[in-house]
Amino acid sequence: MSEPVLRAPDFSYPFLLQTDAFDTGLGAVLSQVQGGEEHSILYISRKLSPAERKYAAVEKEALAVKWAVLELRYYLLGRRLTLVMDHAPL
Repeated sequence: MSEPVLRAPDFSYPFLLQTDAFDTGLGAVLSQVQGGEEHSILYISRKLSPAERKYAAVEKEALAVKWAVLELRYYLLGRRLTLVMDHAPL
């Protein structure tokens, strides 16, 4: 399997931010849709602290969104953004 090709962001296009939370960590993918195709810009992840591992699923998912937006704020400030997550209550 080949490694994904990451692209430099084109700030004239809106961003797509996909977040997810797991039992032991958080992850996010920043991408853009250009020419009808989604192109990944970067991937980020981190482990949950022992206290964060005790959070309910909805709290972990909300934490993933907050963390990703703060980590990627230099890309996102003042830009159009679509947030994608797999947790319906949020």
